[in-house]
Order: sequence, then C-alpha cells, then structure tokens
Amino acid sequence: TLAVQEQAMRSIYYLTDAATLKGLYTSPKEEGGMGFGAAVGSQIYDAGGLLDDEAAGGSSDDDMARRDLAWRLDTHRTLRACLDHTTTSSSPSLQRWAAAAIRNLIAEDRRRACGAIAACASQGGSAVLRYDSFTNSSLVETGGVMILSSLISSDDADTRAHAIAALSATISTTRGVQASLEMLSEVTGAGAAPSSTSDANVVRSVLQGGGLGPSLAQLLLSADDSVAKMGLAFAASLVGPILDNPKGTTGKVKAGISAGTLFDDDEDGLAAYREAALNLCTSGGVLPSLLSLLRSSQGSSRGSLSPSRPMELRRTAMLVLAAVAQALRYLGGDWIFDYIEQGEDGFEGDDMPTETAEKVLKAVTNLERESLAELAYATVLQSGSSLGGSGGRDSPGSHLAEAASVILSGMAQICPSTIDYLAGENAVAQMLRSCGENSGMMKPSSLRGDWCPRSLGLLQVISSVVAKTWRRSRQNQAEDDSISMADKDGSPSQAVDLLLSLLDSASAPLMARIVSTKIEYHVQSKAVGTILLKVAACEIVASMFGIVRDDASGIAGGRLYIAIDDAAAGGGGYGGRGQRQDLTTGCISLLQSTSVHMQRYGGGDLPLPELSRACLLAVGSICGAAIFGGKVFKASDFSIPVEDELTSRRRDACVAVCAFMMGRDSSAALPSMLVGSYGEESVLPALRLALALVQNGPMNVHAQVGQSGILIPITDILKNALIKGERYLFSASLSLIRYCGPHASTTGTSDLASLASIRDAVRT
Repeated sequence: TLAVQEQAMRSIYYLTDAATLKGLYTSPKEEGGMGFGAAVGSQIYDAGGLLDDEAAGGSSDDDMARRDLAWRLDTHRTLRACLDHTTTSSSPSLQRWAAAAIRNLIAEDRRRACGAIAACASQGGSAVLRYDSFTNSSLVETGGVMILSSLISSDDADTRAHAIAALSATISTTRGVQASLEMLSEVTGAGAAPSSTSDANVVRSVLQGGGLGPSLAQLLLSADDSVAKMGLAFAASLVGPILDNPKGTTGKVKAGISAGTLFDDDEDGLAAYREAALNLCTSGGVLPSLLSLLRSSQGSSRGSLSPSRPMELRRTAMLVLAAVAQALRYLGGDWIFDYIEQGEDGFEGDDMPTETAEKVLKAVTNLERESLAELAYATVLQSGSSLGGSGGRDSPGSHLAEAASVILSGMAQICPSTIDYLAGENAVAQMLRSCGENSGMMKPSSLRGDWCPRSLGLLQVISSVVAKTWRRSRQNQAEDDSISMADKDGSPSQAVDLLLSLLDSASAPLMARIVSTKIEYHVQSKAVGTILLKVAACEIVASMFGIVRDDASGIAGGRLYIAIDDAAAGGGGYGGRGQRQDLTTGCISLLQSTSVHMQRYGGGDLPLPELSRACLLAVGSICGAAIFGGKVFKASDFSIPVEDELTSRRRDACVAVCAFMMGRDSSAALPSMLVGSYGEESVLPALRLALALVQNGPMNVHAQVGQSGILIPITDILKNALIKGERYLFSASLSLIRYCGPHASTTGTSDLASLASIRDAVRT
C-alpha cells in the first residue's frame, strides 16, 4: 500500500508542476491539451484559467471542470490527502513526495484564487467568487502549517527542503491572495469577503511548530547555492514585511518590555514578524549561518565580504539581517541601550529585565558577538556605489550598501559597542560622503519600495551616533556648572570633534536641503519617505546645536554658524515662493507647517507625530535648549544663561518661533502640544522648547508665554512629575512658572484659570 501511495504522490507531483499545467492550455488537443496555442494558452493560464468567453472555449454557464482540464484537479481534496501522507513516518519516501507535491499544489491554489478574484473584479464585483483559496481558508486551521513546520526537523534532507519551500509558498500565497482581495474591495467598494487567514497567522504557526532551528541553519550552510537560496527565501518571507512596511523602520520604539506583553500588542500588524526575527537571532544557530553567507571564506577578517557566494544570496542575507536589526530596535529601544551601557548595577526594582526582555538582550548580545556592525560598515565602504548619487540605482553594490545601512540604523539604537565602533572609525563623515550629491538624496529605493529614499538608513545611523555621542559627553562631565565640556587639558570633547567632522563633510547644506524639501501629501508613498528623512535630519540638527550649547571653548558655535551662512549663500537651502532660507529658518518653517497640517488634518497614516517631535527637538536646540531626560541634565539647564557671542542668534530664533507658537486663540500651537494634541511624544520636547524660549528670548517673551495659556498644562505636568519623581519635568515646569507666572493676566476666564493653576502649583 505504501508503495502505491508513493507512486501516486510522485504522479501528483509531476502532474501539478506549473509547466505541466500550463502545457494543458498551450498544447494541441491531439496531445491531450486544450489547443489554445502558446500565446492564448499562456494568457489564459496566467489569468487563472477561467474560461468565460465562448470564443475562448466555452460559455459562462458551463461547468468549470468540463471546460478547463486543469480544473478537474480538486486542489482542496488533494492538499488534504498530501498533508495526511506527510505524517506517515514509516515511509520517508512518501513523506518526501507528499511535501514536494504540496508546494506545487499551493502554487496552483494561488493561481486559481487570484484568477477568480480578478474575474470577479472585471464584472464589477457582482459575480460570485468561483474559487476559495485553501491556503487562506483552511491550511492553518487544519494544522497544515504545523505539519510542514515539523517536517523541517526531518532526518531526510530532501523532505526538509521541500517542507521549507512549501512554507515559503504558503506565506507568499497568503500575501498574494490578501492583496487581490484588497484590490477587489477597493475596485468594487464592497463585496469582497475578508481573508480568514493572514500571513501573520501563518508565521505564528511556523514559530509554534518549531520551524526555526538547526535544520534551517544547515540549509543556509549548504555549499549548494540553490539549497542555501531556498533557506534564505524562507527566512526572508518570515521577516520581510518589517522592511516593506514604513512602520517597521520608523523611529518609534516599544514603550517598555514587561512579562507577557512583548508580542501581545500588535498596533502596527508587525508583531508576528518581529517575533520571527527575534527567534532567528536566538535559536538553532541561524544567525551565524546567515553571516557565513556574507563573510570571506578565508575567515581572515570578520568584516570582509564573501566573494564566493552569488550576489543574490548575499543581498537576501543582508535584507534578513536588516529586518532582524530593525525588529530588535523596536523591541529593545532605549531601554536595551541603557541597560547594556550601565550594566545591571544601574537598574533596580521594576527596571530589571523580565523573562521576555532577557530574550531581547540575548539577541542583541548575539549580534554584538558576531560583529554584525563591523560587517555592515565594511559593506557600506566596499559597495563602491553612492547611495545618494544620480546613478547606479539598481546596482548590486547599492543594494548591499542600503541593506547594510538599515542594519546599522537599527544596531546604533540598541548597541553601545556599535556607537563606539562607528565613532572610532569616523564613520559619520564616511557615511555622509556615501549619501552622495544632494540631488540623489530623495531617490526611491528599488530594494524596499518607492516609499523609502535610498539614503534613509544612513541618515538614521548618523542621527543615532551624533545624539548618543552628545549624551555621553554630557554624562562624562562633572555636575558642577563651573566645569565645561572641554577635557581637563583644554582639548575639545568627543562631541565637538564629531560636530567638526560633520561640518567638514558638508552636512549643513545637506541638512538644509532635506529640511526644505516639499512634502507631497497627496502621494502618501512619497510623503512617508520624505517625512522620515526630515525626521532624521531634524534629529541631527538638534544634536549639532546641542553640542554647540555645551561647548565652552566656543569653537563649535562659530564653525556651525559659518557653515550655515555659507550654505545659505551658496544655495544650500530654499524656502517656499522663491524665498531663500538657511538651516535655522528652515527648521522653524518646517515646525510651523507641520503644526498647521496636524491642526487641520491630523496625522492619519503618516508619521507626522514623529516629525513634530523631531522639529521640536531641532528648534529647541536652535533656541538654546539643553539636553533632557535621564541623568544628563544639570541645575544650570533651568536658569537664564550668561550672554555670549551666540546670544543674538538664539534670540532671533526665539522671536521667530514665538511669532507662530504663542497666542491667545485656538491656533496657538505650543499650548496644544503641551496637552498632547500632537502626540504624547511631543509633550516633553514642547516643554523643552518653551523653557528655551524663556531662557534665551527677549524679556517680552516671558509675558507672551505667561499669557499664552500654557501655564495650565504646565502646572498639571508639575503635579504629575512630583508624584512620579520625574526630576527633569518637575524642574522645567517649576522654572517656567517662576519666570512666566508673574506675567499672567488677570482679565478673562482663561486668565483666571491660569492664575488658579499658578496658585495650585504654589500650594503643591
């Protein structure tokens, strides 16, 4: 019986091969085909094999199986039978052929489902769907994915390969059918039944079935490139949406790590893929196997690339690692970076890692141990292609460099060692040169989609390195305000050296160009990429001006403003309606336009809350604000500073900001930001900006701030900060009340409310 079943499975495998099924449409009737010819037959096959036209072989009321020979195959029943046979452990050969046949049947299932959906859409959605995808409706529910996942651990190498190929086809089919159903719903406005199975459910089933482990690692280590390609395709299918979806690579990170909540919340629909990425790092030796595809076969250097593997394999491996790095960036965020940097002694109580956080820590440690940052940076340098230049968009080198930059952008936010390495290699200047000419900054990525500029990853890396270097320089200085940021021997700090390197690499005109680029809100895909670039640029600007504020030597400030003036004189920044802007006025204008758009339309699906936060940070630093949060602020950060040669530039910026941020009407932006109307993440940067306006603006700013209505939310922030023990929020709020409270007006209902808030603050 087993021998007969094995022969039957072998026959099904060959009969369901795509070339065989296509031949039924293209072959003449004398040879058993339907006789449509090569051209027409291929067209009908690609369309799903639906014969509705009488001239094409039948009438619409005929039974499908009578008109289309391929439809005589009952895919649902055959798939169930094949899945049953894969559980027959007594016959490895039967398991092998059954797994191979499942792969073909899933491909046929997709062809029919997408064809049926397209036919329904062509009739305006009034027709009934003639085929229901088994992959989307029954494969997960019947345990088919779990069965295929268990076969990955089979002793037979061919069975493992066929099972992985079938799982890859399952995920691809689920996504394809989902996209077709969404298209039908958009075309008809209604009528398309939602898919009962999402690709995320398939990914979760793969993880629960143990689909990631030593067996996948063995496939990746295979000397046969075709076998390694199969394993890579499977890994890429599990984590690919992290890079394809703009929400997977934005600056937003998970709020915190606690037991039982690591993957429970799925606000952006990417939780399953992030869980898969985490498992790739922590189980079965998959991570070293991925890196072995990229490293030199001689092993002389952990950062050297492997020339022995085909470019397509290296490209896919780099993309998988990029998705892993971005998943860990989201899951770990600033918490992981601080925990690794400060060690266990710096955390206590509720801040200690939970069981789920330990897994993220293990994954980050594995990335550090494998020197992934060194490999990625070497790839950027060795790619030989300018990501921001005008040419080489589809070159293999630019693909590798772009994927490597995405890896670095993720690791720079979670690994202190990555920051140390990049700073030591003067990587910021090198990566700015890799961005190329200004005209190429906005070129879309052929690797991740038109929504993503090619240079986005590099800008995000630079942003992380500069911001964390600035923070570290502040942490290393003495708490006494009399001690400057300069070292004891009078030399500039590491942050100042980094800023000078940025300026020498023509960063000022580059940032001005990005900040002033128009956002095409009517084309969402373009708008997302432009906004994300602006977010990275604004964060870089915030750090640059912050470093200037903390530099007592005065070297950094003079160089920065000279670079800004030179860039403006040379056409480095442009404003609307033909008006020239420099970097500072460009950031202020961007904050104004973003706040106006948020007030009128909200954020929607665009990352405008992230842009609002970044603009507030940039403008706050331009106005002279100090760094905030954690343990990097001092008592002098809340007092009015002594005037210096940069005071007039900061005062001018404060006046320009007050012109649109303050007011006594509903259009005043700053009070709305302080109550969270622009997103919760903008509250703290808005408070920082308000304090900078009071500290560095002219004296009439105190009255403007006091009469703008912000004292009401400020007192609420003060009370909450006192209860929670948040020192920065408490000190900043108290300073604002101290400077602006005496200027509060005594007329009007809102003014009386402000006075009542001040009274409550005093009592507090």
